Amino acid sequence: MVYIEDMRFPLPIIGTSPEPVAPDLPDSGSQLPADSIDPALLALAMGFVPVQAWEEPYAADLALARGTIFPALDKPFLGEEAVSR
Repeated sequence: MVYIEDMRFPLPIIGTSPEPVAPDLPDSGSQLPADSIDPALLALAMGFVPVQAWEEPYAADLALARGTIFPALDKPFLGEEAVSR
């Protein structure tokens, strides 16, 4: 492991872990398409949370009615209202 002096957690050294092993596929004669990505190379999940810039929050009564105190997060669900007939 490599430690960075300002960080409190170790970073892995890239390239030293063993190669991932592809999971066994059922022997039903089916194969992955030639243009597909090897599942062993994919991460299970990756999340991305952008940095939220500070803005003046809603007043308490409006925030309670809207469901959030931050105007940038005020994304009302339109449902059927968004569908033109």
